[in-house]
Amino acid sequence: MSTPNPITVSFLVSSVKVPQDGTRVSVSILIVSTSETALVAVGGLPAGLSEKYVFSDTNPSGALEFTASPQTPLGAYTLTVKVNSAGQTASTMLTLIVTETQIE
Repeated sequence: MSTPNPITVSFLVSSVKVPQDGTRVSVSILIVSTSETALVAVGGLPAGLSEKYVFSDTNPSGALEFTASPQTPLGAYTLTVKVNSAGQTASTMLTLIVTETQIE
């Protein structure tokens, strides 16, 4: 019986800045799996910040979208991103920085 190839998850960036003004910020998530689908869970989000996983139609990679509200506390947060796909689990970290206004 052969062992399936392990899935992997990664980001092209190590951190993402999200302003408190409600601007949606997207970061690409790269998922390598034998399945076309994946379940993505994000842990460590601060209060007032929402996230959404937007997947591709042809592979599990896609984007994570983050939106902060004026009530989201400013600061840096270490997020744990866990992916389940093809019966396997992989995880990685991403630093999220909540700022007062949109960074140019």
